Amino acid sequence: MKFNPKIYYSIVAIGFCMFIAITVLRNRTATAKWEQTELFGQINDIALKKNDKGIYMNINNNWYGFSYDRIFEEKSFKMYYLIKYKGEKIFWIKRTPTSTDSVSFWSGASFIVTDTNEIKMIEKGILK
Repeated sequence: MKFNPKIYYSIVAIGFCMFIAITVLRNRTATAKWEQTELFGQINDIALKKNDKGIYMNINNNWYGFSYDRIFEEKSFKMYYLIKYKGEKIFWIKRTPTSTDSVSFWSGASFIVTDTNEIKMIEKGILK
């Protein structure tokens, strides 16, 4: 039985297209879910991950990861309040929950840190 290269390349191309489609759809689902999440709480601790340009914040005893923003190198927002409204991509930082002055930042990669090893490294200060 002779191997037909057209069939082989067709199967590889279809498999690659399916991989791309699944990856894009999974990413859109996670992004849409995060946009519908509300977040409100006092920032108990902040860790900057300089090499990968990431920021970790302990809010309501949960660690959250954010993409880098230079405002966190310019000023410490420890004990401020972080607020994310449902349907928005922007995060707000306020000194008190009712204050009218606030700082906003956008994070392209926002997530809840669930890996226990990563949490231990953050708490030990390895990522600072």
